[in-house]
Amino acid sequence: VGGALRPSYEGSDTYVVTPLPYLNVVWRDAIALDPFGINAYWRFNGLQIGGGLTYNFGRTQSGGLFAPGNWRLNGLGDIPTALGIRGFVNYKLGPILLGSTLTKFVTDGNSGLLIDTSIGVPWRIDDRLMVMGRAFATWADSTYMQTYFGISDAQSINSGYSVYSAGSGIKNFGLEVRANYQFSSNWL
Repeated sequence: VGGALRPSYEGSDTYVVTPLPYLNVVWRDAIALDPFGINAYWRFNGLQIGGGLTYNFGRTQSGGLFAPGNWRLNGLGDIPTALGIRGFVNYKLGPILLGSTLTKFVTDGNSGLLIDTSIGVPWRIDDRLMVMGRAFATWADSTYMQTYFGISDAQSINSGYSVYSAGSGIKNFGLEVRANYQFSSNWL
């Protein structure tokens, strides 16, 4: 169990803290279930290739514990939760971890394509404690960007905001620091 500091909705300048339940189950180093979905993968030396299913919580005008949202979205409508299909490639180059993930969401009203790239460096402090630093960037197609950042004619009338057509481009970038402490061989 942990916590996440996140924008109240994508593009917001206000932040909220939400609980972050974390479950990671790995079977035979080939199938994994984690907070981001379920994946099957194959490893060879430093290369990992795989695919799976993921999800996107969407957005509500009012927000909630796990659903992003805020009063500023009134009149823009809700964005439904979406199922995503993804493929990924990760490569370990010495101590550096390189990664790229392609995700296509397939739900009506919340579709689009995301491409994530990242570079990370793990740092083992002792036998049980590891810290990971990671830099990442996400590119989104125009369908995804219009869903989350665009404002249609009808939304403009309902919200009072100006019509806006969003194009494809870099959706976000950032830095992440994560710490894992291993209590036993199966519990982190």
